[in-house]
This record gives sequence, structure tokens and C-alpha cells, in this order.
Amino acid sequence: MRKWWDRLFVVLIIAIAAGAIYAIWPDEPERYLPDALAEHLPSGSGVPPSIGALDLPCKSDESNDNDSSNCEGMTLGLDLQGGSRIVLEADVSGLNVTDEQIDSGLDAAKEIVESRINPFGVSESLVTRSGSNRLVVELPGVSADTAEDVTRPALLMFCEPLQEGSQGSGAGAPIAVIGSGQVVYKSGTCEPDIAEDGTIAVIGPDGQIARAEPTYILPTQLSSVEQIVWTPGQGELNGAQVTMTGSYLKNNAEIQFNALNVPSLVFNMTDDGQEVFGSLTERIAGLPMATFLDGEPIRGEDGGIIAPAVQTRIEETGVTTGLTLEDARRLKTFLNNGAFPIPLKIVQQQDVDASLGDEAVLHSVEAGIVALLLIASYMILYYRLPGVIASLALLVYSAVLLAIFKIGIPGSGPVTLTLAGIAAFVLSIGMAVDANILIFERMKEELRNGRSLIPSVEAGFHRAWSSIRDSNVATLITCAILYWMGTQFASSLIKGFALTLAIGVVVSMFSAITVTRTFLRIAMSTPLARRLWLWTDDRPDGGEPVSTLGVAGAEVADA
Repeated sequence: MRKWWDRLFVVLIIAIAAGAIYAIWPDEPERYLPDALAEHLPSGSGVPPSIGALDLPCKSDESNDNDSSNCEGMTLGLDLQGGSRIVLEADVSGLNVTDEQIDSGLDAAKEIVESRINPFGVSESLVTRSGSNRLVVELPGVSADTAEDVTRPALLMFCEPLQEGSQGSGAGAPIAVIGSGQVVYKSGTCEPDIAEDGTIAVIGPDGQIARAEPTYILPTQLSSVEQIVWTPGQGELNGAQVTMTGSYLKNNAEIQFNALNVPSLVFNMTDDGQEVFGSLTERIAGLPMATFLDGEPIRGEDGGIIAPAVQTRIEETGVTTGLTLEDARRLKTFLNNGAFPIPLKIVQQQDVDASLGDEAVLHSVEAGIVALLLIASYMILYYRLPGVIASLALLVYSAVLLAIFKIGIPGSGPVTLTLAGIAAFVLSIGMAVDANILIFERMKEELRNGRSLIPSVEAGFHRAWSSIRDSNVATLITCAILYWMGTQFASSLIKGFALTLAIGVVVSMFSAITVTRTFLRIAMSTPLARRLWLWTDDRPDGGEPVSTLGVAGAEVADA
């Protein structure tokens, strides 16, 4: 009954388990294991992203600092790694748009957010649709400011000083300034909130919004651009007045350096943009011009508004100076990746501190170790030698499952672990043992009926298989339903739990049916098979324990 390939299969199982343990071994074992044990253990180095010509699923073509990109670390979710989760909703109130336009607009916005991710150095991100009017953006390992940069509308607007009378009064006309406070601009623009009496909404030193009357001075009397009341820059296009925005720019902005290595941002106009920007700069030549991004003026490294004076008419190419290299890079990203095709607003934002995520990882690993030890102790005390074998199979199962999470699945990459996913992993450990319990109980029933050890073990597997199969299929169906629900509601926690549990169930069937069975067959080919008390404390219906001596198959253990 026991063939030579049983021993060969044991060697294969040991090799797989050793490779899995090597792949998942932590680089800081002292964080998770007792000091007395950890000080004698080596540090892990992960696995290479490629083995020969074979690229592992965890290999990334992008160069970044995330350990998971080169197969050295686990891919962790927001709750473990820290990061931000932002929910964007289409804000179409007051707009005459159809459901089809909202749907196509959200798809385009999704592509825009994804295109911004790499320039900002954000990896392991997830951008998904939620319902009919929402986008969910998950950015592990990034700050809240970076997450807002990735998801902001990026409406770029060129703004000129508000002039007395009308904006066509010429460069020498008086311009509006505020003595103190900060001007309140309408959402997403540089249009001031002007009442019918001419007063402007400002934020005073006390942080309260009040109304103040602007002062009009000659441009030559201006001492600081911080005083200026800005208004959207107006140019001409085919004889009509239009606002100069980023939509009139090409998406080929680039950073250039002068002889002193000072960066400047160079941008080019579209055909329509040349007419609009040319007429605007010609009209306000000699006046400063500021650039607003989403209703906020772009500021330099010193915190001041960047508003260089326009020297002459500009048509094809514009240059923005006074930027730091980081500011230039950010602005370049917004210019080149465009604004959202439909208005979006942030309706929910969740930020997880990286230190809290690191603490959650530590506690999760400790919980997994405790769960393994408790289950192994119960199995050994209750089932004796089969319990020892089940515990060994459980170690193989845990190592292989974690290695799959880390290395990944071909075609889909590594599995992102969340707290819910780790809970599913610990749950799957218990489910893996449940299959062994069914097998061992069936085996004990056969022994109580007077059958010898080897037929009892084989009958235990045969009789338990239908129960194991049906329960696991039912669990997989439940996982599929949970995963679908997580997709519909854009809940990464539900999806992570369902995916992790489903993978664990599939691997547990391999562990219980193949690994445990092979180990048991090898044990039955040794003198351990002659000591029935190692296998069960039950007695057959005849009263005396059945000895394996002389039982058919026992004496041919090495055949």
C-alpha cells in the first residue's frame, strides 16, 4: 500500500516547506520571537524577484522603496502599513449631465488618478469604482498631504490683479489690495467674494470671516503681492472673453535648470491657448500674474505667492520661475495629468499612522503564533501521534500559505494583507485542523470496529473526504459572495478577508489530504505502527486493544 513515491513525496514536501520558510523568514526575528530564541537565529533576506529567467509575481517593474516591490517584504494594507483612504463622489448638483456622462467621467477620473500615482512615488495603490457615482482611492504608506495631491481636482487658473472699474482699463489702472487679512476666494477659483456694495470677504487675524472694503492703488505703489486681490485672468478666443486655465496648456510641461542650477517650469500652449494667453499677457504687461491651483495661490519655498510681473506678450511658451524643485515637480504633475472631467468632492478620508500599523503587524504575528501553539497542543494531547503529524502538516500549511501571500499569484501579484486578512488566516488555521479532526475521528471509529491500523487510516481518509469537500466548497461559495459584496461596496476589508480565507481553504485541502496522509503513511512504515497506544486510547468492541503485529500490511512496511 505504501509505495516508494510516498518517501519521494515527503522529500518534496520538506523542500517546499523549507523554501516557504526561507521566503517568509523575517529580517528582524527578534521583533516576533523571544530574545533567548531570536538571538541564535539568522535574519531573513526575502526571495529574489527573479529565479533564472522566471519572474516571480511579486516582482515590480517600478523602482521604489517599498520592500514588497522586490519580494523582500509582505504587501500590507492601509491598516497595517499606514496610509490614506479617500472616497471621491461626483458633485453634479446644478449640472445638466446624464448617467452615461457621469459613468464615463468617473472612468476618465479613475485613469487620471492612476496616472498621477507613479509621479508622486505612490506604490501598491488601489483605485476602484464604488456604486454609480464614487471612486475609492487607497494609498498605503503615504501621508495625508500626498493623498490629497493625488486626488485633488487640479484646476489650474492664471489670475490677474483686480482693477478699478473694469479689467480692460490697462496696466496703469489702479489695482485692489487688502490691508490685512486673507482674501476668501470662491471654491476652486481665484474669483473673490465681492458683495453688491463692493466689499470683499476676508479672513481676519482672529480666523473669522468678515467683509472689508478694498483699497485701490497704482501698480507702482504696490509693496507686496500678498496684498493683491486676484481675479481670473481673461483672454480672448475668437472674439469672446474666456478664462485662462490649465485646459489651454499642453501636457508636456518640463523642468529646466539655468546656469546656477535653479529650476524653472516650462509649459507650452495649445493652439487656442496661444490666442487666449497671448491676449491676456499683452493686456496686463507690467502687472504681476499669479497661478492658482484649486483655489489656492502657488507659493514658493519662502511661503510667498509666486507672481512674476508680465514683461511682454507670451504665446507659445511660458516659464514659471521662483519654484523649488519639489514645487516644480508637483506643478508639472498637475499640468501634465490634467483635471477631472467632472467635479469631484472628498466625502470621506481615513488616515492611518504608520506607527499604529507597525504595532498592528506585531500584534497580528503574535496572535498567529499563539493560535498555532494552542491548536498544536490540543491536537497532540488529544490525538497523540496523529496530532503530532497534524501539527507538522499545520506548520507546512502556514508556511506555504504565507509564502503564497508574499510571492503572489501568477497574473494578479502578491496578496495585500490587512487586519481582516490576518483574521481570515488565523481562522483558516482552525479550518485546516478541522479536516484532520474529521479524518482522525473516522480512523478511530474503524479501530473501534476491530480493523487494523493501516486499513483504518485509509478508510478514515476515504470516509472523511466527502465531509471535507462539502464544507470547503460551502466556505468557498461564501468567500465568493463576500468578495462580490466587497467589490460592490468598495470595501477592501471584506475583499481581503474573503480572498485570504479562500486561498487558505484551498491550501488547507492540500495540507489535510496530501501532506497529513503522506506523513501518516511514512509513520506507519516505521516501528511506531506497532504501538497502538500512540495512535488512539480507544478499545475495539471486543475489549482488548488491537495490536498491529501480524496485521496485514504491517510486516510489509518496507515493500
